[in-house]
Amino acid sequence: SILGATKSVTTPTTEPFAVIDAQQTNWVAARDAVKKLTPPTEWQSQHKELLQWISKVADGWTALNAASGAQDKAKFESAEKDLNTGYEGIRNTVDDLDAALHTTQNAIITTRKAF
Repeated sequence: SILGATKSVTTPTTEPFAVIDAQQTNWVAARDAVKKLTPPTEWQSQHKELLQWISKVADGWTALNAASGAQDKAKFESAEKDLNTGYEGIRNTVDDLDAALHTTQNAIITTRKAF
């Protein structure tokens, strides 16, 4: 399920100095888990888009971790911008998935009423 696939990125990290590394690890794991999911046919485009945004966030945390280790302020700031873009993309895609779910639910209700 999508909840199981994203559990690691929704659980707070308690170690303040390990946050970047932990987020990188968690988002890579979330990407790998979402990649293994098989969505219904009518949700495949949203699934593909969600996977692209999750990958952008995972790559952003990887870049942020590398920039932090290299103490490269410009790359760090660039990675932060990429992360913000990725998070925004995820929010928008989740809205699209909600709309697709609503459409599917309405189709089921309409079909049931027809019988």
